[in-house]
Amino acid sequence: METHEGNPSCSGVIVMYHYVRPLSRTRFPRLSGLDVDRFRRQVKHLSRNHTFIRQQDLVDAFAGKAELPPAPCLLTFDDGYSDHFGYVAPILDELGVPGVFFPPRSAMLRTAVLDVNKVQFLLASGCEAGHLAAEIERYYLANGGTTEEVGSLRSRLAHANRWDPAEVIYVKRLLQHALPSEVRAEICRRLFQKYVSADEAAFAEELYLSVEQARMMWRAGFEFGGHGDRHLWHGLSDPSEQAAEIGGARDLLRMIADDGERGLAYCFPFGSHDEQTISLLKDSGFCLAFGTKSERFSPVESDRFNLPRIDTNDAEGMTLL
Repeated sequence: METHEGNPSCSGVIVMYHYVRPLSRTRFPRLSGLDVDRFRRQVKHLSRNHTFIRQQDLVDAFAGKAELPPAPCLLTFDDGYSDHFGYVAPILDELGVPGVFFPPRSAMLRTAVLDVNKVQFLLASGCEAGHLAAEIERYYLANGGTTEEVGSLRSRLAHANRWDPAEVIYVKRLLQHALPSEVRAEICRRLFQKYVSADEAAFAEELYLSVEQARMMWRAGFEFGGHGDRHLWHGLSDPSEQAAEIGGARDLLRMIADDGERGLAYCFPFGSHDEQTISLLKDSGFCLAFGTKSERFSPVESDRFNLPRIDTNDAEGMTLL
């Protein structure tokens, strides 16, 4: 574990956001996200207990070049959604609050919807998770899978967590990593077309940031970091896939920021990584990496290549000093 011998009083929070939108007024009110009005209230609440910092402040603190203020707070936004340009950036700009954004490279091409997002919109489409799970199993059985394999997958994966019931987790894990990659991709394509949109390219253009929008945000003072290429589970990917994910992220940062070689930080999709991931990040010049462990961070105790982040749903309850 790499730590920084800095000011021990700097324990703070890094908050993780994804979708931020006026949910009740969208086509997908069941989407798991944060309503834009609550986001504004949350940022104001955080400001009462913390000092907002930039990603570069963290880079400098871990390099021993600067100390963080008491009770620092960094706001991070994953996945490169147009929400971040249309709703998040204007609110942060109005309130004078910094933020760092982590778009996957392929999302910014805006020609196809990433499988991770196809799954999210499938679950938000009104089609029940149990029905989706049955369709997935039928397709898998019709394309070489066995009933024994399906039974094993269900036994291993269908377990509720604090966010989702068992059947939802089962659908997510089947289509995120458990089934063979080609099977997953084809199932996602078919179900997305059936239940969400027949025009995937148009949906992607509406869903994601464009490179120009990201550059506008960067010129306005917002920061960007790496988040892979196709948003794969890095810890379940082979070294060549991991290298492609990290290389794609580097390419995108060079497209967005004129200082794309400075203060490089990475955000693990799903929080997933292994020792190979860390080695590749270091070889590629990254200084920090963010995970998904829900706890405070400290420059003295936290691993700079697996910094914890608090989910937005927990942020308001973890701001008391």
